[in-house]
Amino acid sequence: MFVGHYGPALAGKAVAKSVKLWHLFLAVQIVDVFWAIFIMVGIEQARIVPGFLEASHLDLYHMPYTHSLVATLVWMLAGFLFYRFVRPGAGLLGAVIIALAIGSHWLTDLVVHTRDLPLLIDGPKVGFGLWESLLWSQVVEVGLLLLGLWLYLRATSPKSLLGRFSPWLLFGFLLLLQAYNHLAPPPMDILAMAPMALLSYLLLAGAAALTDATRDNG
Repeated sequence: MFVGHYGPALAGKAVAKSVKLWHLFLAVQIVDVFWAIFIMVGIEQARIVPGFLEASHLDLYHMPYTHSLVATLVWMLAGFLFYRFVRPGAGLLGAVIIALAIGSHWLTDLVVHTRDLPLLIDGPKVGFGLWESLLWSQVVEVGLLLLGLWLYLRATSPKSLLGRFSPWLLFGFLLLLQAYNHLAPPPMDILAMAPMALLSYLLLAGAAALTDATRDNG
């Protein structure tokens, strides 16, 4: 899953207005940020297999430290403690929402991934496999994103004319990246893809910061 992860980020801003949107954009993708880093340094492994699934060319056969359920719980705890320490002004609710945003990544991945999500570091793997269908996986992903956007728009208000359009520009940017992800030829190998993925997560966090700067918290 890609753009669907950002639905919970937008929804999280509607619940905890003290949390910056770009923090939530990083939180929902933090395990993928580290996944890309771990791929580049050889801690986790994956490979590009064209046609592996209708909606994904990725064979994610070894990612226990970023995408297992037990690792996700550790990432959530670390995110909670980090945010509570670094941004005490966001309050307990802010830290809880950051932790839940991190945890949302595993739950949304569970819907689309094939059986490649470990429950433990080494053991059974799960996944509902919606990536077997390009159509329905995109319906779910864009649906999650739209729901989050609707909640974000209800909870915030534009500061200026730009603020009326900036959330939709962010939405369009996300859809553009999603379309490129599915329509462009797959990278030659996973080591070529990992830095591109990392760059996209950072660019989207920056776009979220710009968007949030144009909106008031209700």
